[in-house]
Amino acid sequence: MFKRNFGLLFAVAFVLAYIPFVRNYGFGLIHEDSVDFPSFYYGARLAFVEGKSPYVEENLREAFREYQENNGDYFPYLYPPPSLVFFLPFTALSYRDARLAMLAVNHLLTLAFIYILLRKIIKINLASPFSIAFTAYVFLFSPLRVTLDVGQVNIFVMTLICLSWWMARSKSRPAWVALPLSLAILLKLYPVLFLIPLFWSRQYKAIGCVLLFVIVVSVTSAFFLPEATWQTWYSNVGSKGYTAEVMNLDVNSPANQSMFGFLLRTFFGKNVRFPPLWVVPEWVSASAPYVATGIVVSISLLASYLTSRAKAPLPFSQLDMDFSLWSLATFLIAPVSWDHHLVFIVPAVAVLIYTLLHADGKFRFVVLGISLVAAVALAFPYPYNSPDFREGFRTLLISVPLYLVGALWLNVVVFVFSRTGRREISG
Repeated sequence: MFKRNFGLLFAVAFVLAYIPFVRNYGFGLIHEDSVDFPSFYYGARLAFVEGKSPYVEENLREAFREYQENNGDYFPYLYPPPSLVFFLPFTALSYRDARLAMLAVNHLLTLAFIYILLRKIIKINLASPFSIAFTAYVFLFSPLRVTLDVGQVNIFVMTLICLSWWMARSKSRPAWVALPLSLAILLKLYPVLFLIPLFWSRQYKAIGCVLLFVIVVSVTSAFFLPEATWQTWYSNVGSKGYTAEVMNLDVNSPANQSMFGFLLRTFFGKNVRFPPLWVVPEWVSASAPYVATGIVVSISLLASYLTSRAKAPLPFSQLDMDFSLWSLATFLIAPVSWDHHLVFIVPAVAVLIYTLLHADGKFRFVVLGISLVAAVALAFPYPYNSPDFREGFRTLLISVPLYLVGALWLNVVVFVFSRTGRREISG
């Protein structure tokens, strides 16, 4: 009776949350343009229809000429060359039909992601109170709505990562673990960091399969893509690292909520909007992103190591906590983490909060409280472009989403450290 009542409650909550979600961010976007999708569509057309590299600015300007006249500015195509294959099917469609297809796929993947995370990773009933609350949270999560609006691939990549996570958690064949993660790496590069959880969980064959698949596809793609595609990507995008501008893309924009975006705005300001908050020697500004990244990666590696070496049973899955940890770390250390990239931290939020709810000890309530506040705050749109944030120390308010993600990452680290004391570490 109890389960049946909660099942009915889940159905009612799902309908109440999903209907306005589909109305506003499904049917409501049919006649709206997407800011990011044009780069995927025209990038693929450049490569497979016109036989030109999409990493050359002259080619992009030519491809976007008609679009720009009707819609305004566009964003360059920055993803690695093999990613172009993902968008090849769109070249057979008109721009409008391709955009609608992308919107439909993103909606289907949103439902798939919720199911995989709750039923296959966290392994709870969809009718449980946590599932009801989390499902409503996803539909109300502003960065996910932005992802649908701009036509991004975040939901696809996140679902691939969760598929690999599920396969690794259930000890599936190495190839099944590797395939979705390989696809995510070929599309976004950053998911390569999820090889670390596989390493600590001793799934070495899966790592080998990932590397083999990525190498084979990357090498093979060179024979099908236009001449010099790989070279132009490396020279104009891949080799830039922590650079303030990539193919005319302004990395210190307030929308970039990574640590690098924060450091750029702090040391260099933002055009005419606001001056630098802190003028430092060039060597400091040049090295700061690498130092910050080194600190986050080192602490994350130590936390992963501790969970993998713990003798006593832990109150959480080592693999779940590792995937959550690196989801948050990836957002922090990436050169560019736009506001819609916050979608990638949603699995980490769910796993962290669910784990804290079922852990013991009084200290967990402090971590749980901070995590809940951060999770709720990140679900709302944030006015990082506000004119009120353009003077003095108020410019630091631009990066509030970054601080919240940092707090979640630190909560995972603190929780892991608190549960893996010296007595539990072997060697």
